[in-house]
Amino acid sequence: MTAGAATLAAPTLVAARPLRLAVPEDDPALTTLAAALAAAFARETGLDRVEMLPAQDAHAALRIGSADAAVIPLESLEPIVPAAGILAGLPFGPGPDELAGWLAGRQGRRLWDRMADSAELGAIPLALDRTGRCACAAPPRCLLDVAGVPVQAPGPTADLWRRLGAGTGGTPTIRDGVAEGLRGFGPRTRPIALVTTPDSERRMGLTNSRLLRRMDRRGPILPRRADGDLDTALPAELFVAAGNALPELRAELLDHPDPLVRAIAAALLPLTETSATLPASTWPWPGAPGPADHRLS
Repeated sequence: MTAGAATLAAPTLVAARPLRLAVPEDDPALTTLAAALAAAFARETGLDRVEMLPAQDAHAALRIGSADAAVIPLESLEPIVPAAGILAGLPFGPGPDELAGWLAGRQGRRLWDRMADSAELGAIPLALDRTGRCACAAPPRCLLDVAGVPVQAPGPTADLWRRLGAGTGGTPTIRDGVAEGLRGFGPRTRPIALVTTPDSERRMGLTNSRLLRRMDRRGPILPRRADGDLDTALPAELFVAAGNALPELRAELLDHPDPLVRAIAAALLPLTETSATLPASTWPWPGAPGPADHRLS
């Protein structure tokens, strides 16, 4: 691996078989990362058999015991632990550098571990992928174009799109919080985690606490991928509507019934990209009104 590579204590496997590492299918960034992790396991532990298992649901493969560990985007844990959606899906924030700094601090480590413990999982920040883009099958030209359109987005970003009239069913034609596409208002960082269960840790002869101590707690920030014109954005009308819907969404997160969701929201909301810091280049035509004029604060 690159900077932030894993340094692991040598495991003693219960059975003489490969370490099985599940990774989602059709995700080149995660496949590349998992391959580097498998090489690190083999090189630094003396374990020369690490089997990559492409899976439609890597977390399910881990849960049912067909994998020993999984490399997954953190938002995939949201159905079992809502706090994972907050860590992975806040609109406009935080960027990779800000999130890496937060995870390196005491508060970030403590809240991340609480999130993993609440799901009865071992979870280690493995890498931070630059996102903040929006992939559209047919780019919307105005707010009306969003009405009823199926959108895929992590955590509260999906809620924000629903507040703009987007649909929830069917095959998504808009995906926000990805690495390539138009400048969106989804999260700017996709945390990727190495996830284990107590059973899989016992099978590997490793404990969650040893893994957490021996691995880099932030993970490397993946390099930005070439994605065309970085100044091309969603229509300003969508940014306006999203900005006007944000205060109520933020208030609901800070008043969420889950105390862990409230704690993570309170910690990360100050790190989100506010309207005042949105670069003028995100506006799609020369001389467009600035963010302040669009009431995005």
